Amino acid sequence: KKLTMPESNVTRYIDYFRKIAQYHPLIAHDPASETADSEPGKKKFARWSADDLATGIRNKVGYPALMIELFETSTAGATVNDIKIRPRGAFTILEHAIAGNINDEERAYSLAYVIAMDILCKIWEQHYGKNADKCTTVFKSFRFESLKIDPIGPVNENEFGYRVEFDFEHWDNISFNRYASGTDPFTNDF
Repeated sequence: KKLTMPESNVTRYIDYFRKIAQYHPLIAHDPASETADSEPGKKKFARWSADDLATGIRNKVGYPALMIELFETSTAGATVNDIKIRPRGAFTILEHAIAGNINDEERAYSLAYVIAMDILCKIWEQHYGKNADKCTTVFKSFRFESLKIDPIGPVNENEFGYRVEFDFEHWDNISFNRYASGTDPFTNDF
């Protein structure tokens, strides 16, 4: 099945961050660990939500871990014919610390911050660095001017880290005027 544009935006977003987790040397995620029968502690990349903070993050996660939240979408526009899609995504880097050990908590925060900055530097390099004209990432643009970076922790089993929220633009945007292009998914009028 060919993915529709909204599906492909979601898939590309997840795959992009999976690759970051896979190739960052301190995370070194193995995509094979994302199966139900993988060993506990091997998976270092997962999707999560605010609910997971309250109920515990996905089992089998090892640390440091890159946790992503699926992007939210808002719209803005001057008229109904000028609608702009405004996606906002987030990722979190978590590291486990020894319970009650202030020094280890600081180490966990420091490591998470370094990894978060590494990721942001990589995204910047891909979009604005010397090979920006060859950029094929999921983001058409990444809004560094509106980043929000917050420390979090302790969460779950004494993990600490940083959550990074960011605005971006998709390469493929949603058009609300699908009827004009003949792509109305409804087969019947109602």
